[in-house]
Amino acid sequence: MKRNVKEIHGTILATERDRSGDIIQVAVEDDNFQKFLILNSYLCKKLFRFVNERMIIYGEIVDEDIKGYPIISLSGFIREDDQFLR
Repeated sequence: MKRNVKEIHGTILATERDRSGDIIQVAVEDDNFQKFLILNSYLCKKLFRFVNERMIIYGEIVDEDIKGYPIISLSGFIREDDQFLR
């Protein structure tokens, strides 16, 4: 079965925090202001330190939330600036 992997360029946003103020959910907002929620996983938690930074996100859309935002299962990411260092 062919996977539908997307590449999204955008800014990482903290979309949910716990009572202590720690980030528990993030999304990426692209240049067209479209938000993509990122499914919580071990890899997703590594994105928490990149909130408000430009990233390139790779993943597959697996669902949508109650507000209609796509939910992505993350397969990888890279800082947008690092892309140009290769």
